[in-house]
Amino acid sequence: MTSWRLQQIATKPGFVIEQDRRLIEFVQKHGIADIMLDGDDDVDYFQMLLPDCTVSKHNGHGLLAVFANELFNRFEDVLDHVAQTITQLRPRYVYVAVNKYLITTNRRWDDLTDDIDQDILNILGRHMQSMHYIETARFSVPEDFGKHYNFAHPTTNAYYQLR
Repeated sequence: MTSWRLQQIATKPGFVIEQDRRLIEFVQKHGIADIMLDGDDDVDYFQMLLPDCTVSKHNGHGLLAVFANELFNRFEDVLDHVAQTITQLRPRYVYVAVNKYLITTNRRWDDLTDDIDQDILNILGRHMQSMHYIETARFSVPEDFGKHYNFAHPTTNAYYQLR
């Protein structure tokens, strides 16, 4: 089965999804030598675009890239998974992309607003800060109503660096 990413770019030779482009630029800017993709099976795709980097689904102390999509049912599961993986790997950088259209919650969250993207990123940011990571960048497409979202790579995402 072809990945969501490859399905979406199949008709556009050489096209790179904006979120993928930013991730690639982040890796290159910070000289990251190894990446662990979590929740994304396109290892070969990222390896092709980052030939000087080792891309894997099992290890990566340089960057942990978590794609919170259909693998997670609840947002609190995403937070727990990120915490467990960080504890095991202790990567220098963490990237988290959350599919706001698939994630639900059973928990009551304080201080929520009408902006789901910023609420997700604020909660995630506090969670990462408690594990000694600082946010270096965040991105979202406000009020996209699904028309800018692509299933290959969620539009609500942030980058973190170990303090």
